[in-house]
Amino acid sequence: MSVATEISKLQTNLMDAYSSIESKGGTLPENQNFDNLSTSINSISGGGEDIGVPREIVNNTYQMPSSNFNYVLPSGAKNLGAYALFSAFYGCTGIVSANMDSLETCNTTSAMQSCFLLCSNLVTVSFGSLSQIFGSNALNSAFVYATKLENIYFNSLTTSSFGSYKNQFSNMMQSTGSNVIHTIHFPSNLESTIQTLTGYPLFGGTNGKVVLSFDLPATE
Repeated sequence: MSVATEISKLQTNLMDAYSSIESKGGTLPENQNFDNLSTSINSISGGGEDIGVPREIVNNTYQMPSSNFNYVLPSGAKNLGAYALFSAFYGCTGIVSANMDSLETCNTTSAMQSCFLLCSNLVTVSFGSLSQIFGSNALNSAFVYATKLENIYFNSLTTSSFGSYKNQFSNMMQSTGSNVIHTIHFPSNLESTIQTLTGYPLFGGTNGKVVLSFDLPATE
């Protein structure tokens, strides 16, 4: 897929997110871009708890740490609201690992869609406690252009973790490239369940570079 096509898809996803925010009573910024998305999400009444994404305000522009950043999701962030981490780490080239082990459920729309978009130095992501992913497009395009990503761990998923939707991993590995082998680790009892998901077995990634490994302890 061409870069132009990918950019067009991301722009469409972004506009869809703002449309959803507006429908839920949120405040739309004058500039509807990725930088303003988290603020707009948090304007929804009753929405958006602080999930600890560490942004430093520099000249009114959100900036991520520039190098060797190991992110740990706060212990209280066990559940995510709709679009809670949509493009949260967009363009953060400093992040090298993400410990998301406190997260237990992800049952809302696009909660982590494009979360690590353009995180070109990200190597490892762990979802050690995530046991439910009922939300549609929950991890859609989550790792687009995360070209150094080597390992993703889903230690706690079960055969009933996905509910009625099957698109949670849609295009999750798109444009991750062919520089390294991208291994997604699942419990040993989940192979037949993962086979039913949209985009299996590459989830948008490059043939021969996305490997599904059912090497974690069985959960049932």
